[in-house]
Amino acid sequence: MKKLRMLALLLAFALFLLGGGIVAQATGMTMDEKVVGETVTNDGEDFIVDEISDLEDVNATTGTLDTSDEVEVDLSGLTIENEEAVLTPGLKTIFGGDGRKLVTNTTQYPYSTSAYLVMEFPNGKTYIGSGQVIGKDSVLTAAHCLYGKKDGGWAKKVTVYPGYNGTKAPFGTAKARKMYVPKEWTKKEPSTEDYGVIKLDKNIGTKTGTLGLTTNTSGAITISGYHGDKKGKLYTQTGNISQVTANNVFYRLDTTGGSSGSGVYNSKKQILAVNAYEYLNGTGDNFGTRITKEKLNNIYTWAFDNNLSVSKQKGINYELHVQSKGWMGNVANSMTSGTVGLGLRAEAMKISLSGMPYSGDVQYRSHVQGSGWQGWFKNGEISGTRGQSKRLEAFQVKLTGNMAKNYSVQYRAHVQNKGWQSWVKDGATAGTTGESLRIEAVQMRLVAK
Repeated sequence: MKKLRMLALLLAFALFLLGGGIVAQATGMTMDEKVVGETVTNDGEDFIVDEISDLEDVNATTGTLDTSDEVEVDLSGLTIENEEAVLTPGLKTIFGGDGRKLVTNTTQYPYSTSAYLVMEFPNGKTYIGSGQVIGKDSVLTAAHCLYGKKDGGWAKKVTVYPGYNGTKAPFGTAKARKMYVPKEWTKKEPSTEDYGVIKLDKNIGTKTGTLGLTTNTSGAITISGYHGDKKGKLYTQTGNISQVTANNVFYRLDTTGGSSGSGVYNSKKQILAVNAYEYLNGTGDNFGTRITKEKLNNIYTWAFDNNLSVSKQKGINYELHVQSKGWMGNVANSMTSGTVGLGLRAEAMKISLSGMPYSGDVQYRSHVQGSGWQGWFKNGEISGTRGQSKRLEAFQVKLTGNMAKNYSVQYRAHVQNKGWQSWVKDGATAGTTGESLRIEAVQMRLVAK
């Protein structure tokens, strides 16, 4: 668990403010603003998760609880460091009598979904942590279990032991093949963004079962994790939430270093927060990163590979609806949407901006077979037609607000019998009118002024 010396931090911040350390002006632009859905991976990917408009809470599932892959685990040769560097009784937060209870049967659901993590970092240090199986090959944990600036960045190796009982891994072991965290975590490591997903090299979740996900913070909560002072044994405790803020959930459940990443879950076995922080010596309630609608969207996308192929990138994003193929999938920044050489008509389009530092919209309209110019649409709305077998013949795109002051939008069309046209910009017409020729593909880009 990361420890927060809140009084000192607040005092330092107050002195900073009184000393004139912050000067803000109301402008059309915010500096270094967090971008919703912005994601990074240990593979070097940097992208923006698209919003899933109809996403609802995720239900828990029970697994086969098959223990045929059980293995003995000997960690005695590892030099494991607690997140506070040295584990001592003074660096834990226990409220009164210790309320944590030993889980004697870790193959029983939902304890089967609790995972003991061993993380090896570039600086040579090895840490323990906790996680929760949420998909057949996915584990939810704290971002600081996967990425830490002080430890050299991304963990080099993460080994996962679901249902570990201190000597055996009843469902076998798995290794991280990919890791996701919010980009904001890699920049500032704020407690509001301390969550991440591990993709595993095997479908171990079919055996362990999975916990669900929810944005609902009502009712009793449970934490089942691998606390550093419990030497690899799984302990659990149920209690109540003491406070909920926009991005954190607070509780007076007993936690120590090593339980970071365990899910804070409700009676329906749905995770509503990721356990991550304790106050030093009980000076405040322990707390975790709350699963908000945005975080649920990110976690769902990372864990279930949902919509990753069409996730938005920073810049201008666009997608064509093509004859007999439907929506082609999101592309961005000069990439081709549509088809070339197949003789298929484009019928509709969607255009949007993502991750830009200025306010303003992208607006666009289409010239449609038999109808002429349609009205203007913006920010991902559908322009054109579907299900009417009508071709797109031309289109125009423009920016508004501070985006228009700082960028030009350039675009071009691949037209029937003509091929790629030259680039045009800022409201000019791409394609043709009055020639009955179909648009087959498009490319778009932003150019700074």
